[in-house]
Amino acid sequence: MTKAGPDLFVTRRQGLHRAADLGGPWATCGAVPRPSGTYGRLIDAGETLFYFVMDVGLFRSRDRCATWTPVVMPWQGTVSAVDVVFSRRGMIVSTWRGAFRTSDQGETWERVTKVPSRPSTSVVDRAAGVLIGTSNGVYRSTDDGLSWTHLGFTGRWVGQMITTPRGEIYAAVDKGSDRPVGKTMMRSVDNGATWTAADEGLSGHSIRGLALDESGTLYAAGVTGLHRWEPAGRWQHIGVQTVLGTSLFGAPWGDVYAMSDLGAYRTTDHGAHWRPLLLPDGVGRAVTPTKDGNLLLGTSDWLYRSADRGETWQEAGLNQPVLSLFTVPSTGVMLAGTPRRAVSINRQWQDVDRTVHWTPQLCGDELRCDRGWRHLRRNSSRRGGRGGLSLHG
Repeated sequence: MTKAGPDLFVTRRQGLHRAADLGGPWATCGAVPRPSGTYGRLIDAGETLFYFVMDVGLFRSRDRCATWTPVVMPWQGTVSAVDVVFSRRGMIVSTWRGAFRTSDQGETWERVTKVPSRPSTSVVDRAAGVLIGTSNGVYRSTDDGLSWTHLGFTGRWVGQMITTPRGEIYAAVDKGSDRPVGKTMMRSVDNGATWTAADEGLSGHSIRGLALDESGTLYAAGVTGLHRWEPAGRWQHIGVQTVLGTSLFGAPWGDVYAMSDLGAYRTTDHGAHWRPLLLPDGVGRAVTPTKDGNLLLGTSDWLYRSADRGETWQEAGLNQPVLSLFTVPSTGVMLAGTPRRAVSINRQWQDVDRTVHWTPQLCGDELRCDRGWRHLRRNSSRRGGRGGLSLHG
C-alpha cells in the first residue's frame, strides 16, 4: 500500500487500484504489463506517477494511473530493481547498470554518478541539497546527483530521515555492532554537516517511521508505539501498544516492571506513565533483583543483566529461554526456571568480567521443572567458593 498525494494505492494480483482522498470507492488503474513472478513498485513524483515493473521497465501516468505509457530508459537490457531519490530539481534512478537523472518527468535522461550506497530514505535540505540514508551512513549531493559527499555514520544503517519546516534534519541511525541492537535519533541544523543526539525519551528503540503534522510537530513511530518531539528537547511517549500483561514486579528501589506479550515496561511514577524497556532480543518473561542491586531479566531467548534499572542490558549466561526467576533473600542465590532445567548460581558477579556462572540441576527425575521446589541447600564462601543447590520434586 502506497500513499501518493491525496490518493492511496494498493497492488493486488489483479492489478493496481486507487482510492481518492484516502477513502471512498476504489478505482481500478490502467493495465501495466507485469509477467507472473515479477513485482511492481509505484513511484510518487508529484503530479506524475511512475510504475516500475521488474525486468520489464518503467511506465508513466499523468492522469493518476488511469493510463500508462512506457518510458524510454537510457540503459540497455533488463533491470530487476531500482532505487529512486528525488532532488529539488529532478528524479535520480539508480540501477546496477548505472544511475540516471531526469528533470522533465522522464522525457530525457542523463547519466550521473552512481549512488555510493543503496538508499533507504532521502530528504531535501533547505539549501536545495539532497541527503540519502544508506547502509553506510548519510551522503549529500548539492548538484542533483552528479557527485556525493559522505557526511558520517560509516558502517551504520540510516533507515529514516525527515526535514522539519525549521530546516532541522532528523535521522534514525542504527547503533551498528553495539549491543543491544537499536536506533539512535540524530539531529542536524546545518544540512548534515554536524549531528547531535536527539534521543532522550526513545531509549534506543527501533524507529519505523517519522512524520510531521500540519503544525510542524514531529512524531516517531516504532515497535513501542508513538512518540512526539517536545519543545523541551525530548520525546514524549504518547501511545502505548495494546498489550497482554503476563507479570508485574516491584523492585526494592521503587520501580515497577511489567512483562507482556509484546515487551517489557517500567514505571517510576506509580503507574501514571509506562516506559518500554529496550531488550536486546526476545520477549520479557520474568525479572528479579540481585543481592548487589542489579536486575536480571529472563526472556524467550536469553537471560540479561542490567546495572542501571533497565536502561541497558548485558548477556548473563543461559543460552536458552527463561520462564521464571527467583532470588533467595537470605543468601542471594538466584534460581532460573527453563523449559528443560532449573539452574542455580554458585556466587554473585565475578570480579574480572562480571559474568554469571550457572550450575544445572535436574528436578528429580523430571526434565521439565514445572513442579514445586521443596528443599534448597547452599554452601559457599565469600570469594571463589563453590555452592550447591538440591531440588526435590
